[in-house]
Amino acid sequence: MLDYKVPLKGGETIYVKAINWPKVFFLKSITPCKKDEEPKEKFLAILSDHTVPVGTEKKFFNTITFFDHVVKVIGKKS
Repeated sequence: MLDYKVPLKGGETIYVKAINWPKVFFLKSITPCKKDEEPKEKFLAILSDHTVPVGTEKKFFNTITFFDHVVKVIGKKS
């Protein structure tokens, strides 16, 4: 869990605890990444396997933004 400003419909955000699901890409014991794959590369490949229903595009962009936020947080802790 980590603190994050979650975007809501209408452009507002709410500061809450969010599940740190991107962390799985950085844990060697459970990562879906193959030997030479970068975490973001694998994440985007998985995301691109799914269609984006009309009207939900912003959710997909917010998902990528959250992934990038977690990468920054992990980098600060290193």
